[in-house]
Amino acid sequence: MERSPHGRTNKRAAAQEAAERYGSPAWATKQAAPLRWCFLCGSRAERLGRGVGVEDEMTRTRRHVGGFTLAEAVLAAAVLAMTVSAIILPFSASVMNQQAEARITMATCLAEEMMEEILSKPFRDPDGSSSPGPESGESARDDFDNMDDYHGYSESAGGIISSQQAVITDPAATGLSRSVSVDYVYVSGQDTSADPTFLRVEVKVLYRGQDAVALTRLVYCLD
Repeated sequence: MERSPHGRTNKRAAAQEAAERYGSPAWATKQAAPLRWCFLCGSRAERLGRGVGVEDEMTRTRRHVGGFTLAEAVLAAAVLAMTVSAIILPFSASVMNQQAEARITMATCLAEEMMEEILSKPFRDPDGSSSPGPESGESARDDFDNMDDYHGYSESAGGIISSQQAVITDPAATGLSRSVSVDYVYVSGQDTSADPTFLRVEVKVLYRGQDAVALTRLVYCLD
């Protein structure tokens, strides 16, 4: 029997020698399949060739760690959409409220500005006319020389002109338009055959055709 360099018996050589002399028993020739570990899940696999192998374990692990199904993805997208909508909606409503408040403030300023401009003009027309509206030759706003010349005056959206004769471009004025009506009126007890001594002035500011602000003044002629 051979010995190893360290003085120990070479077991494999001894086994081969015994097999040659006495025949090889099943337990001496059959080598057990080694155990292996699944590198994906860290669990010990069965012996190769017996039961579930490493390949089967790996396949099962791949199926377990796969992506979302179509139904799961659709459900996740729906939940995400509802969550985002719930977060954004209050901010959108707040922005819309701020824009509406700014628009009303601008409409009020435009109405008051026009009313002050009209009230700064004389009550009587220097030419002696008592018909509401501009006379011949008074085609522009700068040509108006008394209050009733503003009757029928209007400015469309995007074309509102300030008292400094500049087009208003403020974003809050977007969609706003302005119009004026001036009428001579009589109050109870007045002689309707005499010249009228009252004017009713109305300034309207509209937003996309709908009334936003309306100012009305009853003006009395002192002279």
